[in-house]
Amino acid sequence: MPGVAPDDTGRMTTTRHIEVVRILPDDIDRVWAALSTSDGMRGWWWRHWNGVRIRFEAGVDADYAIAAPEQGIELTGRFTRVAHPEHLDFTWCWRDADGAEPEEQVEITLAAHGGDDGDGVERTELRVRHGGPWSDDEPGARNRQGWEFTLDQLVAMLEGR
Repeated sequence: MPGVAPDDTGRMTTTRHIEVVRILPDDIDRVWAALSTSDGMRGWWWRHWNGVRIRFEAGVDADYAIAAPEQGIELTGRFTRVAHPEHLDFTWCWRDADGAEPEEQVEITLAAHGGDDGDGVERTELRVRHGGPWSDDEPGARNRQGWEFTLDQLVAMLEGR
């Protein structure tokens, strides 16, 4: 259920969220390493751009930064919950040429997803819940599109592409 709160300008906004679920072609420990370390993130996060800088070492109250200087994008925040290998929560502060967006929250959960379906590949369910003080559905739609594209890159990395 969305909540209502004032934004930085005093306008009332609704706390909304989106959820994206993927079944990933690898075991939970490898997926965790790809999601919780700088080295793991470098293999897939914004890999379609040159010069991306990633500092992403999961630890409660640790901060992180991901920057794509050529695109003028910076993503920063801090980890609020880290429970290896099932749960990773962090704040999300997006900044681009249009300025900084209000702070948002991301929750990622992982769970083993059955057996290997007879193909020898273990699978992991990844669930991203991304929410913020959005006054309409447009920020959620943008975030959904971004997560879907970015998670496609994670799948490609896990499949060795």
